[in-house]
Amino acid sequence: MMSAAIVPGTQPHNHNKKTINIDPQPLPITAKGGQKMANITLQKLIFFLIIYFINVIIRRLNNDFVTT
Repeated sequence: MMSAAIVPGTQPHNHNKKTINIDPQPLPITAKGGQKMANITLQKLIFFLIIYFINVIIRRLNNDFVTT
């Protein structure tokens, strides 16, 4: 009789196949995949720049009202 390997940690008795399914990612080497990755990167960059400038404006407004 064979026994299962003993490994540390909690192991599930069974699981749904969908729980370990990973969505396919666009490949940067293809034209369409590179374009998708570039668009996502551009959107992230624009978002972080907007957040950064909003923070700068808020800091400047707060510093204008501080009297020493």
